Amino acid sequence: MRVYAVLFSALVLVLAIHPARLQADSVSDSAPVDEYFGRLKLSPIGMRNELHLLEQRADADPAHAEQIFRMTDLIEDSIRDWQKHYPRDSWIPDRLRLLVEVYTHVHTPAGLLRAHHALAWLLGITINGADADSAILLVAHSLRAGLPSAAPSGSSITVKSVEFPDATTTPSASPSDPPESAPTRAPAF
Repeated sequence: MRVYAVLFSALVLVLAIHPARLQADSVSDSAPVDEYFGRLKLSPIGMRNELHLLEQRADADPAHAEQIFRMTDLIEDSIRDWQKHYPRDSWIPDRLRLLVEVYTHVHTPAGLLRAHHALAWLLGITINGADADSAILLVAHSLRAGLPSAAPSGSSITVKSVEFPDATTTPSASPSDPPESAPTRAPAF
């Protein structure tokens, strides 16, 4: 009987220590909510809030939507700084997905180009997961809206085929198509 009590105690002790150890490893991978990154000194929650505001601003005034690029550059700087300090933080892909989403609301060649760069950044850190899938669909729907024909000359945007779950045709774009307008500033990549 005493042997069972000792084995039971040892099992309880192992189970009690093991989750705490796993939890400690996962906590060290995540940035504290009160840590601030980049020149703008944004927290991960502040980045999310700013990206939502920028998306609303782009939707509210589409003619001047490119004016959000100064702020998105600062948010990108914050995300890069965050990623440098906490490369395995599970919130980073979500913020990159939000960045892609913001850029897809800027219906200009520069917005599409930035969406592609942000998507490439996201896919560079994760090719699986809901954030990556969502970002790919956002860019695909932007392409479907007719933006690829306005790709800036000299850009590397070439979309040969994109499958859409609800469409029978796929859009295509070529960098040889004449641009409607060139981006005012190249993305900081």
